[in-house]
Amino acid sequence: MFGRNKNGDKPTTEEKKDQPASTTDANADKVEQLPPLKPFSAKGSHTASPPSKPAVPNAASTGSAPGYRPDIAARRLMDIPGATPRRGDQRNFQDPRTLTVGREISLRGEITSCETLIVEGQVDAKITDARVLDVPNGGVYTGTAHVEEAFISGVFDGELYAYKTLTVKSGGRVKGDVRYGRIVIEEGGEIAGSMSTLSPDEIAKARNEDGK
Repeated sequence: MFGRNKNGDKPTTEEKKDQPASTTDANADKVEQLPPLKPFSAKGSHTASPPSKPAVPNAASTGSAPGYRPDIAARRLMDIPGATPRRGDQRNFQDPRTLTVGREISLRGEITSCETLIVEGQVDAKITDARVLDVPNGGVYTGTAHVEEAFISGVFDGELYAYKTLTVKSGGRVKGDVRYGRIVIEEGGEIAGSMSTLSPDEIAKARNEDGK
């Protein structure tokens, strides 16, 4: 009467026919409950992921200021074409024929093959083939110097020929036999001894004797 067999456990043939329809309806309900697929934002965006950016070390991990690039900081300014050397690199760009006598250094003798002589210490010598003699404040030169230009901020005592210009700066003291093509004495500079202007003929003669 109720459509079941004698065992009471298995469904009848009519119930078996109704079962696939109910299962199909349940699956249909599940499909309808799935969220809709999102449309692609651009062609091919669903196949290729955007490239990842390289990790940039932060200031805390490197111990430096933000934006610090050690590879750039390590570059020396002299490697950049046309750049002006820093004060600390001035000595690297110095003329190879420049001789600097540092403070607390004493030099005695004859100096040759020198383009520029800078006397910060004490020099007792003869120089006749240099272009520039520079005696800064605290430097002392004693002897003979035949040069194109002389800049005296310290002390010069001896024979000084400056074929172009002799500049006695403030605090500079010049004493002895002094000859020059032109002289500039700044306020506070002192000069004593035998002084005279060199004529063009005297300059040419002195240069020939010095081998310039």
